[in-house]
Amino acid sequence: MPYSAARRDRSVRRIRSARLAAAVALSLCFSLSAAHSAAPPLYERLAPSSRSLDPSALQAAEIAIDVGVLAGADELALDLFDTVPTFRRVDLETRAPGDLVWRGTADDSGQATLTLRHGFVAGYVTLGTRAFEIAIEAAGQLLIEIESDGFAPCAHEHHADPPRGLPPMPEDFADRRSGDRGALVNIDLMSLYTPQARDAAGGVAQIETTIQGAVDISNTAAINSQSNARFTLVHTELANYDDTGDVFADRNWVQANAAVNALRDEHSADLVSLIVDNGGFACGVAFLMGNEDPTAFNPFGYQVTARSCAVGNLTFPHEHGHNMGLQHNPQNGAPPASAIALDAYGHYHSGLYRTVLSYSNPRVGGCTRQPYFSNPAVSFMSQPTGILNARHNQRVLDMIAPITADYRSATEIFTDGFESGDVTAWSSSTP
Repeated sequence: MPYSAARRDRSVRRIRSARLAAAVALSLCFSLSAAHSAAPPLYERLAPSSRSLDPSALQAAEIAIDVGVLAGADELALDLFDTVPTFRRVDLETRAPGDLVWRGTADDSGQATLTLRHGFVAGYVTLGTRAFEIAIEAAGQLLIEIESDGFAPCAHEHHADPPRGLPPMPEDFADRRSGDRGALVNIDLMSLYTPQARDAAGGVAQIETTIQGAVDISNTAAINSQSNARFTLVHTELANYDDTGDVFADRNWVQANAAVNALRDEHSADLVSLIVDNGGFACGVAFLMGNEDPTAFNPFGYQVTARSCAVGNLTFPHEHGHNMGLQHNPQNGAPPASAIALDAYGHYHSGLYRTVLSYSNPRVGGCTRQPYFSNPAVSFMSQPTGILNARHNQRVLDMIAPITADYRSATEIFTDGFESGDVTAWSSSTP
């Protein structure tokens, strides 16, 4: 018996309703699947922080961190104020339970180096031309968007070191090339901190995590730049010394103090840093290796870094770079005749970025400091990070690293694959 028009309408409506229900169910399924697979957030952004008033901060906020997600997360969502990019893990180095560094990349040339230690997180994050620090303060953990031009300079901008009386550099030394790319060289670091730096960070665990974060971002720069050098923190300790507000006085004290030198020997530290809270007019200062015999530089392997600059301004690797002969960009560095090599200089691209050793004042427009040592063979944001025969910190770093590593006896490290030095994964397209 043929259907009536009314029955046909009811049948069509039932079919449409069934299709709609199926479509809704499928949509919910996809939504639940997407929600299930979404990257977990590392932290929740809370109230604005008074740190936003600092010259080196564009904005700042208190954050509540979920430290439990770092060890197992393949992806992390990082709330960067007006955007929440997903960072994909490319490296996880575990030193001990609850002591690790998580490295990841994101679209728009994003990179994150996140250090977990003692239940606190220190980190440096970049996204395009923007930079952020996950900082540790006495008031708690903060997210800070960095204003690079707001940091104090390296003290070498104001004063040159007096002659040290070291033997001159061997005539053929500057022409030597770096060694085998696969042979990593470990440099052991000791870091002391003043009571003022400890208190400003919130305690011993907090300042030690900040220092480890500074070491980890140093290694990120080495990895990014295809350098053979790696840095290992072998000891931290409270210094029997107060801030003076004069980084030159602080540097001279840490270099000359007999107790510090005994600690350096005890822990076989190739290089030593002192972390202060008040750097005065500068973020840091180091003894700068110049046109002199690097094997005789051992007694001058010391630097001072202000706590608030150590991670957020990359001052810690900047100053240890000076200990190993690395210069600022040519406009702010020593003349070539005084440098360890003609290509020992940092690099910058106006409006885009600068490398760890470079200053920003020659450029026009924004110039975020990125974790790279200049290397003409490595590009970032589609631009080479160095200039052949002119700005090649990585070559000089690799040339000096074996000498620096011999300042004290070696410490065995690299037990979990970090020794590979494989930088092919450092791409925003890596899952």
